[in-house]
Amino acid sequence: MTDAASTTAESQSEDRPLVFISHRHADKEIADVIRSFVIGRSGGRVEVFQSSEAAGATGPRPGLSLRSELVSNLWRASVVVLVYTTEDKDWSFCMWECGVATRPGSPDTRIILFQCGRKSPSIFEDQVRVVVTSPTDVHRFTSDLMTSDDFFPQYRRPICPGFQPDSPFVESAARELFDALQRVLPQGDDVAEWPPYPYVKLKLDAAHVERVKSEEPGSRLAATCEVLESAVVVDADREAARIFGMPDIPPATAFGELIHAWRDRFPNAEPRWLEGLSTQVMDAAQWQFPSLRWELMRGMDRNDGAWYAPVLNFVRRREGAMEFDVYFDKFNVDPATNSVEIGVPQLESRPSAAGAP
Repeated sequence: MTDAASTTAESQSEDRPLVFISHRHADKEIADVIRSFVIGRSGGRVEVFQSSEAAGATGPRPGLSLRSELVSNLWRASVVVLVYTTEDKDWSFCMWECGVATRPGSPDTRIILFQCGRKSPSIFEDQVRVVVTSPTDVHRFTSDLMTSDDFFPQYRRPICPGFQPDSPFVESAARELFDALQRVLPQGDDVAEWPPYPYVKLKLDAAHVERVKSEEPGSRLAATCEVLESAVVVDADREAARIFGMPDIPPATAFGELIHAWRDRFPNAEPRWLEGLSTQVMDAAQWQFPSLRWELMRGMDRNDGAWYAPVLNFVRRREGAMEFDVYFDKFNVDPATNSVEIGVPQLESRPSAAGAP
């Protein structure tokens, strides 16, 4: 592309940023939802290129080379949204589009992966993605799109000025997008997932992870307990919210708020469950397999007679920050003996060796 064309592309992006939706033709309905949402909620201040849609978006022009049209729009795109469904399909063309958008010499382009199934492309393993079945992820995308001044690298201002990330307007928009996406997701095993036990995903920034790693061994556990209060709840289901006495857990809630609520509810109880969870996080922060330590806790729902043990089940590390998937495994306690009900398998009896007592 010539310098003049590059200058034109940059001025167009500064005037009205372009979102390029990269998708397989079979996933057109998902792309339609994203296109309609971006154009509608931006009040037309954002242009959308969607090759499968001629009426409601910018698309390839008749009589011109499709590849050259794609390259031209990828070059000036501020954001490329990659719609990714199932890994058993051919994604070579979408990967090519992402490569063109980010090749050296092109204007800054942000790639946002909309993960519509259980897995994402390996090339995006270390990138924060939008898991479309997660209300928290969809809310974060909506908030960034509408209120962030750096969502579009070349635009440098929010497209919905005057709105705050936690405003009712943004909350309503996020619910609209989430609900619309759920209606068009492909049906099948690849997107049929749900946590069998209450679940939260916690995130520690790089500075807090480094603090855990740098503490002296004798004080490392106490430091981890303290650091966990600053962890951000990235995602949580309603059952986890119920354990902590809430109808839901808003995005970006500090885990410390949940800890304090539990302590207020049970002021005379030792939060041994927090120490047990901290032990697991402490090991994982040092990139070691966690020591499984089950410490039971009561849920704050008065109608729930079960006990829960937070167990660290999955760990991610991205640019120094770390995410921890924590499941609250459920246990029944026998009040008569104050013991946990658990089945023990029948062990096969083995004959004693000759001469053994």
